[in-house]
Amino acid sequence: MQPGTFEIRVDSNVEDVTLLSSVVRSFLERLHLDAHESDMTELCLQEALVNCVVHAYGRQSGNIVLLRLILGRNEVVFEVEDRGPGVARERLESAIAKAHDFDPSNPSTLSNGGRGMLIIARVMDSWDYFQRDGANVLRMTKSFQAAA
Repeated sequence: MQPGTFEIRVDSNVEDVTLLSSVVRSFLERLHLDAHESDMTELCLQEALVNCVVHAYGRQSGNIVLLRLILGRNEVVFEVEDRGPGVARERLESAIAKAHDFDPSNPSTLSNGGRGMLIIARVMDSWDYFQRDGANVLRMTKSFQAAA
């Protein structure tokens, strides 16, 4: 595929964002990710999109969730953007650390949040969270092998 930027806007409801992650699945199949990498990348995207609906918009439809895909020669960048109340990046990092410290032999260590961000932090090559032009942006990057 040729490098480029693609944007898709959907309503802030779980059904639409789940459908959007399925659409991206066909996009991922055109990259040179193995099946497991493709599955895990789609899972990360779905986690980010659903988190946007749940946390940014409180499960209320009528708001816009923007997915921007920036395709480079050896990587794809996913930006999930919303205009809900944002959080500090440090809060996401703290949630990841808390989710990481789960001890399966001690169920009381299971955190109420952060597991989706933990998956994103482990699967994606990099992630960032920031505000841009009044919007909250979660940026996730995944590298792949360029076609020969």
